[in-house]
Amino acid sequence: MRDLTPHQPRQLLHYPAEGDRLPDMDKNTNWRLYTKASDIDINGFNIHIKTWGDSILYSATAGWIAYPSDRPYVFSCTASTKEFRPSSKLQHLNSKSIGFGGIQFWRTPGVFMAIDLLDFNHRADLQVKVRARNVTPTGLTWHMKSWGDSISHTGGVSILAVA
Repeated sequence: MRDLTPHQPRQLLHYPAEGDRLPDMDKNTNWRLYTKASDIDINGFNIHIKTWGDSILYSATAGWIAYPSDRPYVFSCTASTKEFRPSSKLQHLNSKSIGFGGIQFWRTPGVFMAIDLLDFNHRADLQVKVRARNVTPTGLTWHMKSWGDSISHTGGVSILAVA
């Protein structure tokens, strides 16, 4: 029987364009939110959207991508600004180069990225975007950018590369 258990399963929080599908959080506390999956097996999994500290989440949606663990030319990981700066060092531009963990793609892979971790100050607008640059068969540089009056303490992404 083919193993259909997701390899390094990733949960992907998404922000659709429709305003009624954006996370609805209390405006009087910082916006802190992360997604994760648990109890993953061939029959399914549980997806969690959580907050911490004094943050209050009223509603949110999440999407996910699962794939067989024996699928060649697929790489997934999570990355966070916590890997290279403390949350007290505020900055708008964040990026880090990563390798594909020993996977040698035969061509430049397509990359999907989604935000899976946010910690933003509630006293300013929440403005953030993510993108991959310098994508090669061996790695990429991920970027998370906020702008204007946004105050980003921490951010994280789920990354999926497929050739």
